[in-house]
Formats: sequence, structure tokens, C-alpha cells
Amino acid sequence: MPRAGNTLLGSLINQTNFIKVTPNSIAVEMVHRILCMDQTDIYKNFPDKQGLLDAAKNALYSYYDHYHCSYVLDRGDWGKPGNLQYLKDLNIPRKFVILYRPVFECLASTLKAMNQFDEKLCDDLMSKTLNLGNCIWSIENIIKSNEAYVIVTYDQLVNNPQETINTIFDFIEAPRYNINLENIDQFAVNNLSYFDDDVPWHTIRTNKIEKNQYDYMSIIPTDIIEKYQNVHDSLANCVKKAMNN
Repeated sequence: MPRAGNTLLGSLINQTNFIKVTPNSIAVEMVHRILCMDQTDIYKNFPDKQGLLDAAKNALYSYYDHYHCSYVLDRGDWGKPGNLQYLKDLNIPRKFVILYRPVFECLASTLKAMNQFDEKLCDDLMSKTLNLGNCIWSIENIIKSNEAYVIVTYDQLVNNPQETINTIFDFIEAPRYNINLENIDQFAVNNLSYFDDDVPWHTIRTNKIEKNQYDYMSIIPTDIIEKYQNVHDSLANCVKKAMNN
């Protein structure tokens, strides 16, 4: 979920040399565009489905060849029904790490970062075509599926970062690693970092880990809270039930 500690989590995990967390990933879009070539006239004239599947699978693996690590945590919306089906069609081994933060906390953090608080922006962010609504859809679909997943929360990450990292590493069957929690680098992979323009979306504290405390009800318009209360509660209940199983 956006504004749920993804950049912090990536910065911590990327201290290792055997697991890498990606930035916001283009990999799912890359696979989508390749597989959507089955809608072209030239493909329909000679529909080599296996060739298209092989091309998409090879492209996905090749995209991360230069990471030179044993595990890649791709930060993409693979949980959406269509994207999850791509992974099944390509027979990609997979596990899902879900980083959860209450919907209204994510929304309020986004509004604060953008310094915009209008209702239209909130509606856009909550739609299935943009990041927050997209992630809600993905998480709910993963939990309802038979996929292997683990859920960690933003509060767990902030309050017990090493324990949270251990949970993730145990889940993906990677060796545990003692994270440096006092001198944290900004997020980077292979000497590349985010190029944020006006909003420092991916800037983290490097000397300590703590949660920004604020009342989301004082940030999000009242009409928006009323409009999306069911969405907020539904995901919270879905995650709580899944974590208790």
C-alpha cells in the first residue's frame, strides 16, 4: 500500500546482498504489454501463444538479471485479478508480502505529502485505476486466493523492524540478517535512486524509525470519510481475519 512504509522496508532489506526490494515496478506493465499483443492483427494472423508466453516470462526474468541476488521482491500490483492470472499463465513461482496500513492513514499521509486536501483528489486516489484503490483491490484478491502470502503491518515495521524483517525472511525461506537500524540509507538499488520532483515521496529518516502521529480525521474531508468508511473497514476486517488464521 502507498504510504505504508514500503520505502523504509526496502531500504532496510536492501542492506543485504541476497534479497533486493525493487522501486515502484514497471515489470507488471511490461508483461501486460507483451501479452496484450495477442490483440494485434499480426498476432491473430499467426497466433503463437506459447511464443508470447515465453517472451513475457523471459522479459520478466531478464529485467532483474543485473540485480545479482537470490530473491527479488517486486513492488507491483501483481495481486489484481488480471495480473495474478499473468503469473499463473507464465508459471512464475511466487509469494506475496503484503504491507498493510489502515486505508485512511494511507490516504491522509498522501494528502499531507501533496499538500492537497480536495475531495476529487481523494476520489481519484481511492479509484481502482490509481495507487491506493489499486492496492486495496490487489490485497483483497490475494487474501481471497489460494496464493502464499504474509501480512505485516506498518505499525509492526515501525515498532519492531528487526522482528518484521525476520517474519518476511522466514516466509520466503531466506536466511535471517541483522539490520542496521541506526544508520539507514535512502532507498537505492544498484546505485540508482528515486528521482522525485516536487514531492519527496521516497525520502525517509536515516537516523531513527518512528511513526508520524496525526489524526486522519482532521486531514481527510468528512464527506470522503463517510463515503469510503465501508472500504476502510472492509479491508481492515479482511486483513485482521487473515492474520488471525
